[in-house]
Amino acid sequence: MAIRRTRLFSLLVTTAFLFTACVKEGVSVNPDAKKLTRIEYEGGSYEAVEYNTDGTLKKIVNHEAYVGGADHTEYNVVYANALISELNGTDGSKFKYTYDGKKVIKTEIFMQGGNLLGYYQYTYADDKVTKVEAFIRTPGTNIPTTPTMRYENEYYANGNLKKITFYSPAQGGNMKKVSEIVCTEYDEKFNTYALFENNPFLPLANFTQNNPLKQTMYDANGGVSESITISYTYDNYGNPLTRKTVTKPTGQAEYTENAGFSY
Repeated sequence: MAIRRTRLFSLLVTTAFLFTACVKEGVSVNPDAKKLTRIEYEGGSYEAVEYNTDGTLKKIVNHEAYVGGADHTEYNVVYANALISELNGTDGSKFKYTYDGKKVIKTEIFMQGGNLLGYYQYTYADDKVTKVEAFIRTPGTNIPTTPTMRYENEYYANGNLKKITFYSPAQGGNMKKVSEIVCTEYDEKFNTYALFENNPFLPLANFTQNNPLKQTMYDANGGVSESITISYTYDNYGNPLTRKTVTKPTGQAEYTENAGFSY
C-alpha cells in the first residue's frame, strides 16, 4: 500500500491500517530505537505522541490541516489491567478495545454522543493478525451483520508482513477481491512509525520491524495499478528522520509525499 498522509482517527474509513508495513527475511532490529513523539506531514498536518513517566502511552494528537482551517483532536489513553482499554477524543469520539488475553479481538468506534458507528474484528494465527473485518454503518442504519470491508495479511517466515489483500462486499453477502499490495524491498533499520499510522490505532500490534523501500499495488485482475518507491534519512541510531514516497500510478504522472519524524 502506498504510504500516504494517514488520517489516523478518521471515522469513515474505506481501508484500515494504513501503515504500509513490510519487512524482508533476516532483517536486523535496532535495540536502541527511540520513542516517536511526532510525525510531520506536508501542509501542516501532524501526529503527536505523549508518554507517561513509566514509558507507557499517554496521548495521541491528530492534527488535520486543510485550506482555511484544521481539525485537531487529542486522544487520551485509558488503561485497565495494564492494557489500553479506550482512547477518548476531545471531540467526543472514542475507541474501545476488547481483548482475548493480550490480543485485541475487537475495536469499537463511537461518535460524539456515544453513538456506535461500527467495529473492527481481528483474526490471528501464531500471534499475527491475519484477517481484519469492518462492520461500519451508514447514517440512519443499524450496524451491518456482514462485513463492509475485509483485508487479509500474509507474512514472511520471520513473521513480517508480506502482502495485504483487500475485499469489498459483493452480491449474495459474499466478498470480492478489489486490490492487493505486495512488499518487495526493505531497509534494515527499525520502524518507529507504523504503530501510529494504523487506522484505527491497534495496541500491541507488531506488523513490521523495518521500513519499506518498494511496493506494488495490483488491481482485482492482477494488473499493476501503482508502483511505490520510498527513501529515508536516519539518525545515528538508525531511526527514520525523513521519509520521501514517490508513487507512480499506471498511465499517470508520479507524485511525491514527504514526512518527518521526531523523537
